[in-house]
Amino acid sequence: MYRDLKNLDAALADYSTALSLDPQDWYTYSNRGVVEVDRGQLAAAIDDFSKAIEIKPDYAEAWFNRGVAKRRAGDETGGAADKAHAAKLDSRFSK
Repeated sequence: MYRDLKNLDAALADYSTALSLDPQDWYTYSNRGVVEVDRGQLAAAIDDFSKAIEIKPDYAEAWFNRGVAKRRAGDETGGAADKAHAAKLDSRFSK
């Protein structure tokens, strides 16, 4: 997928373009957040996951991924809370 920096930058540009066309596309915000995590841009990733959650509050994967990003950024409490919320929404995230 998008694992080297050049491809990550291309993916980020693609997702940003898609969001300029449809700023309510929660799934694209979530996907761009994953790319931002891979790029090491945790604050941007958290912002994107938060936007996905704002648009679609029942999207468990965004809650889980935001929890991962928060924990990597040093927010253990916030990360644990987001991951616990993801598990309440979808049992796949309870493991």
